[in-house]
Amino acid sequence: MIIPLQFISTGKLRNCESQLSGAITAVATSLSVTSGEGAKFPTYFPFLLQCESEIMECSARSTDTLTVSRGEKGTTAATHSSGTPIRAILYTNDLDLDRLIVTDGDVVTTDGEVVYDGLS
Repeated sequence: MIIPLQFISTGKLRNCESQLSGAITAVATSLSVTSGEGAKFPTYFPFLLQCESEIMECSARSTDTLTVSRGEKGTTAATHSSGTPIRAILYTNDLDLDRLIVTDGDVVTTDGEVVYDGLS
């Protein structure tokens, strides 16, 4: 099950999405997101990113700069323009929770904490 754009950090919902702050070529191995928004992304590595139809694997982050491997999961590395949305692809095992319940589009822990609001 994919939990798009969201992950839990100190009990708070986070939006793991930003925009490229500059264009990248198909061979670039680092990219920058909007200033101040690098902190929206996970602090564990690796995790996957999606930019248009390309999937990348992020292996490091320094402030707003992400180090990536390109063309992952059978996708093709491509050029991307400044301002293109980029988002983390997270799975339930990324949440490091023992058990999740899905109800009415929400994903909640067994103790009732909502970790993904399907309406957001």
